[in-house]
Amino acid sequence: MTLDVVKIALDRATGRDAATDAVMGFIAGNWSAGLVLAIKDGSAVGHRGHNVKLPETVRVPYGPLPNLSRALRPALSNPTSPTIAPVLVKGAPVAVIAVGDPFGEIDGAALARLAELLARAYERLA
Repeated sequence: MTLDVVKIALDRATGRDAATDAVMGFIAGNWSAGLVLAIKDGSAVGHRGHNVKLPETVRVPYGPLPNLSRALRPALSNPTSPTIAPVLVKGAPVAVIAVGDPFGEIDGAALARLAELLARAYERLA
């Protein structure tokens, strides 16, 4: 799955769950593990996961991304290079995408673009 395919799926999504599922499909094909966490009451709370045991039980304080990366490392099976991207709607964080080690040449720019696409979908679906 490419980011172009994800964009099409997000444009067609009729709800936030469908949008999140499209993002998780891309994550599953490109990273060893991944989480989409919702921002609620000052915490990042697991919503969906790939290769993460019980993602809905993951809850960490929301704060600076380096701190969040360290806190989420165990949930992502202790990857060598975890990467995190905030999902911002109207400038406010509503979710975070966290991923483990990449497969192949995928990079942080692709994750940032994925977060941007998900933010647009969430805003449209609000």
